[in-house]
Amino acid sequence: MVDQSYWFKHNLKDYFYAGIDALPDYGLPDTAKRAVGRAKQIIANTQECERREMWTAAEQEIRKLIPPL
Repeated sequence: MVDQSYWFKHNLKDYFYAGIDALPDYGLPDTAKRAVGRAKQIIANTQECERREMWTAAEQEIRKLIPPL
């Protein structure tokens, strides 16, 4: 993740999405590979909800990945 370019990221959300998207899943144990795949799918679902302006659904998707404090 350190060697990624974040030049055109304008806010924390964009950085977070890019960081999750950059996570490799090759060479990982199956459990870790499934966890990375799940995180990437949640982000994809969240972005689709945001594109459709379904803000509550997008927040619910993110909560699947990051529980509230």
